Amino acid sequence: MKIKRRASRKINVGNVALGNFNPIRVQTLCTTKTTDIKATINQILELEKIGCEIVRVIVDNVNEADSISQIKKEINIPLVADVLYNDEVILKAIRRGADKIRINPGKLELTNLKRVINEAKSFNIPVRIGINMGSLPNNILDKYGQTSEAMLESAYQAVNEFEKEGFDNIIVSLKASDVLQTIEANLKFAEKTTYPIHIALTQAGSSFGGLVKTSVSVGHLLLSGIGDTLRFTLAGNPKKEVLAGHYLLRSLGLREGPIVIAGYSSRSTIPVDEIAQRLEEELIQVTSPLKIVILASLVEKDEMRTADLGVAADGDVGVIFKKGEEIKRVEKDEILKTLLDELNNLVPANK
Repeated sequence: MKIKRRASRKINVGNVALGNFNPIRVQTLCTTKTTDIKATINQILELEKIGCEIVRVIVDNVNEADSISQIKKEINIPLVADVLYNDEVILKAIRRGADKIRINPGKLELTNLKRVINEAKSFNIPVRIGINMGSLPNNILDKYGQTSEAMLESAYQAVNEFEKEGFDNIIVSLKASDVLQTIEANLKFAEKTTYPIHIALTQAGSSFGGLVKTSVSVGHLLLSGIGDTLRFTLAGNPKKEVLAGHYLLRSLGLREGPIVIAGYSSRSTIPVDEIAQRLEEELIQVTSPLKIVILASLVEKDEMRTADLGVAADGDVGVIFKKGEEIKRVEKDEILKTLLDELNNLVPANK
């Protein structure tokens, strides 16, 4: 099965292209205070290492907007300013070099929205129209209630205002905490327009609950060919969001790269989960389609027949397999290093 992606317009966010069948971009949101410039830079650089392609920072006041220019000097991926409704802060964020802004148009007065549109146009940067169920205009909620139709109406009205100003450099997101409402709104919006769509949930829940709910909603939309950027909204370290995004794309054949398969049981004498997680992090930038298998016991070694590389526990010893054949046995605490060394041989220069 091959997913047929929706045709959408091409948008450039800094030096990253999205839409028009470009790779689906993985993004996240910094958890640092934007005015803590050093901490924000350090977090973004760490996120870059594991494949974050676009990063957002919270910009709620002029001091945070002023921080953008300094942060931009030290990072290598596009920086998005997340400003909900303060037009003066939005304008300053644009002038300080944001590569894109994300706004909630339902919270802006029409005259202020026009100022934002014209400023974005003059700086030639895109705007993400962020439609969230929790912050829809009252007149729309009064008419439609908290439904997918309400999100759609809000999106159409916002897009119309941008188009009236001759501005189509936009990305749209329609998000709720409800999985089915999010899916329905995005499916219908995708049918009516060609604007790029950012897919995610809002307030998805705990790390575990958010992972499940986002995998269902974002996964369903991706299978339907919808989505030009994505985010897993998970509590805690944003590294988890980036890793989850890449792994979902790989699982659906929308990105090439290694797949790590781990099997755990009460037979296990090696730290299967720890090894698997470390490998996933180390391999996130690798694009070779490798299959790596981590098994709790040598009893299940038949799984290695189709593996490029793997390990199975035999007591406290790790039995290393390569291309289906046993190549060596190592002590438990040497398993991870051995696998990484073998991977370097399989994938020269980490490609």
